[in-house]
Amino acid sequence: MVVEFKNEPGYDFSVQENVDMFKKALKDVEKELGQDIPLVINGEKIFKDDKIKSINPADTSQVIANASKATKQDVEDAFKAANEA
Repeated sequence: MVVEFKNEPGYDFSVQENVDMFKKALKDVEKELGQDIPLVINGEKIFKDDKIKSINPADTSQVIANASKATKQDVEDAFKAANEA
């Protein structure tokens, strides 16, 4: 079943409750920033030493995440696992 696409409703930021909710959401997200993100191949989480750093373009001092960088072998293993699934 395909769900029809709908945009999120807009928020009126002249309403203090909406401002407070937005600020709280930002603080909650900031607690999660900078995590190491593994590859997931055949259901197995694989953390690599070689990482791709994702940076916030609006604040280049802020690291969003460090994603494990896949090797050619990792990609081949992922394709093999997907084909066997």
